[in-house]
Amino acid sequence: MKFCFIWPGKTRNPHIKALIDDYQARISKYIKSEIIETQAGKMPFKANDEEKKIVARTPSSSYIILLDIKGKMLDSEKLAAKIEQLFTSGKDCVVFIIGGEQGSTKWLQEKSDMLLSLTQLTVTHEMARLLLMEQVYRGLTIINKHPYHK
Repeated sequence: MKFCFIWPGKTRNPHIKALIDDYQARISKYIKSEIIETQAGKMPFKANDEEKKIVARTPSSSYIILLDIKGKMLDSEKLAAKIEQLFTSGKDCVVFIIGGEQGSTKWLQEKSDMLLSLTQLTVTHEMARLLLMEQVYRGLTIINKHPYHK
């Protein structure tokens, strides 16, 4: 099994990019991981065009978790429990998708196995990427009884 993180566009802020890369390296100590950056949609925005690019990059036999404001909010321990449950799901990959700046459409929501909300606060897409990576790493440390979570 591996984790894939898919989002449109590149992370432009070099400080956030460095932190994302650091968390990916930490995650990779526990499980294979990959960041896939798709081409961001152009204006006028057509959600399905951007989302189809995202779904096309999703490996087959994946469990898809879409970050969405309408998603379920989990604390770190519950996210860790969900990740641990997915290890025995028989899926080849757990895919975390952050949609485009215009949000996600019902089409992408229906393609997903789970909708997850990280926070009720409004954060930039780059900060959402970083927060997701940190929380996945935290979940893995909880599962492996590493003291990071304390």
